[in-house]
Amino acid sequence: MTKHVVKTGLILGVLAGCMAAHAQVYSLNAVAVLNIDLQAGQPALVAVQLIPVSATGDSFSIPQVLGTNTVVSGTQVRLYDPASEAYSTETFSAGSWTPGTGTVQRGQSLWVVSPSNTVLKLVGYVPGSAETTTAVQVVSGMQLMACPYPVESHYTNGFMGQGASGDIIVPVAGDGTVPAGATPAAYFPGSGWCPSDGRFSIASGWWYKSYSNRTWTVTKPYAYP
Repeated sequence: MTKHVVKTGLILGVLAGCMAAHAQVYSLNAVAVLNIDLQAGQPALVAVQLIPVSATGDSFSIPQVLGTNTVVSGTQVRLYDPASEAYSTETFSAGSWTPGTGTVQRGQSLWVVSPSNTVLKLVGYVPGSAETTTAVQVVSGMQLMACPYPVESHYTNGFMGQGASGDIIVPVAGDGTVPAGATPAAYFPGSGWCPSDGRFSIASGWWYKSYSNRTWTVTKPYAYP
């Protein structure tokens, strides 16, 4: 299973330690920085949980999510499309992303592959007082998902508890491929996850397989900001 280390940063403002302690997100002015350690050539599955500073809607471009300042030239982002069951790739070179057309939303995750060891900084707004819930789309088939809020996710908490009979959480393949035939990390037989004690760390995504299209309503798991 691919693992990546998530550290936290601090930006000037008036808000500190606004999240639960286990989330390890510290922000000021409701802006957070997530520092992700990337290992050369090793795909890391990174969650989209913050709102990019330059975002104007619910869909974000790769330059908005990852920026350019801390990205190593030659870095690739792999976006999985459940409909075509295929990847599209964004490549960072000469200070820009190509083709620059890929988009993601909170509640999704993406593969990031750096050609060298580096620390990738994700900067964005912590979803705040203007939002009490957010919608996460679940489609039939395999997909890359994440908690839409910058907190640790537990199988039995708010939105993960909205699984449907037959749903499975699939172990992450370290090479970034779809893990066909992989033994489920957890399955939903109809009355809860089995096992029920699994969790995902902040900024981590996961493979999810569903047999129906539906919308999860995810309640913001903190009161402030």
